[in-house]
Amino acid sequence: MDSNALDIGASSSGVKPLSGVIPVPLPVSQTRLWSLDRLKVVLTFLVIAHHAGQAYGSTGGFWFYENAERWLYLRQFFWMNASFFMGLFFFISAVFVPGSYERKGGAAFVKDKAIRFGAPLLIFVLLVNPVLMYLSYINFRGGALPFTAYLTQIYFGMGPKPAGLRGPLWPDINCGHLWFLEHLLVYSILFAVLRFVWRRPMDPKPDRGKAEAPGDLAILGYAVALTLVSLLVRTRYPIDKWMFVLDFIQSEPAHLPQYLSLFILGTVAMRKGWLQTTPRARGLRWLCIGIGAVVAGGLVRFDLIPFPPEAKGIFFVTAECFIATGFTVGLCTLFREFFNNTTPLWQVLGADAYGAYLVHVPIVVALQYAIGNVPAGAVQKFLLVTIAGIPLSYLASHYLRKLPGVARVV
Repeated sequence: MDSNALDIGASSSGVKPLSGVIPVPLPVSQTRLWSLDRLKVVLTFLVIAHHAGQAYGSTGGFWFYENAERWLYLRQFFWMNASFFMGLFFFISAVFVPGSYERKGGAAFVKDKAIRFGAPLLIFVLLVNPVLMYLSYINFRGGALPFTAYLTQIYFGMGPKPAGLRGPLWPDINCGHLWFLEHLLVYSILFAVLRFVWRRPMDPKPDRGKAEAPGDLAILGYAVALTLVSLLVRTRYPIDKWMFVLDFIQSEPAHLPQYLSLFILGTVAMRKGWLQTTPRARGLRWLCIGIGAVVAGGLVRFDLIPFPPEAKGIFFVTAECFIATGFTVGLCTLFREFFNNTTPLWQVLGADAYGAYLVHVPIVVALQYAIGNVPAGAVQKFLLVTIAGIPLSYLASHYLRKLPGVARVV
């Protein structure tokens, strides 16, 4: 796998480990931006922590394990994460898409994405998610069917819907957390189709053709436009309302404007050199704006400052869009300025990040079930699952990738 394909499905296996443990700074003109590798790893940590908290916090979504006690303040953690981290993943994933297409050609590009994203999707939908959904069905949804009957009648929905069935959807078949891969696959195919139609060559080198990075006014314009579109979408589709577009694309429309727009901007950012040319002061300024929006959201959520109840919905959508914008610009700049280097450990973590993303949910759920009867509070359980889940997910990814043929996909 090409070493500078920095989508979450990229492998760093083509990079030789460096000797010693001293960080090796690299100029930003180098093909590979280690800052994005590090940012990808940190975001993966955050995703694992987010899912570790799903059983212990106040969330409107579905999860495979339900703890009796809930920690109210995790709600702010969930909201902050959902405001930016998957959008930023889409942005990072799209950064090297144009270069990858130009190097491989359309057919090879689509084939590579189909294998890399499609194979894990099929495995999880057909083998992993049925087990996780069945655990939820028998433990928290009042189900009594044996697994084979559940699989045919409820998971795959063969026959009429059983009377009195409780749950987030029917049939139960779903992509789980791999909806992200499904979207990446669809977006990548759409990109390939557009590039096939628009045959003008693109320069895949990130250090050529640099253009001036968007200024504060342009970034503000994006944040405002994203807010307006998101408000319009959420008049019909609130957060945590999931649906299947065209009966197979699992999507949460509330966040779709953010995900799609940041993927598009990611395909532009590297070719234009924005990741290298955004001034430090501008990037850190927008990071502060994002942090300020997080703080403001917490103050309003927990009624620490007076705010009209009828305007809270608009406020939270606006704050969320400014978090997404500020953190995308700010974190890319922060990591470029201060963490654009690598060590053998970071190279390993970068190589294993995609696999850790793939396997972390069954590991987290197993931990949640394992400590279900431990006499501890929701906070302690959340911390325990997070602290154990992150290294276990990376270790599982690391050794899984050593199996024959697996590294081709993971």
